[in-house]
Amino acid sequence: MIKQGDQYALGIRLTAEGEALDISAIADVEICLGTLVKHWRAEGASEVQHDAEASVFYFPLSQAETFAFKKLGRKVPLDIRVKYTTGDVVGIRPQKIDVIESISKEVI
Repeated sequence: MIKQGDQYALGIRLTAEGEALDISAIADVEICLGTLVKHWRAEGASEVQHDAEASVFYFPLSQAETFAFKKLGRKVPLDIRVKYTTGDVVGIRPQKIDVIESISKEVI
């Protein structure tokens, strides 16, 4: 769940058959949340951070970005693609995340 006006990094854990993905085999992770697209890259600049110890990717969200979700309805699509070091690109089954409307519409 995301509430409009929230600002934080959304934690996302990617697994295959219940196990965390091997980060050393990944070149790029593309995370699409609504109309936002951000990447974690093994090399170069990344908007998304990765915590190796927890096996979690952190997708940063600003207040302005979460307020903009109101245009997308009560559920925001989450779609992820992983590019492996082999060159293979594999998509994760899309999901929807609930968005709770905020009474306030002001960035603080």
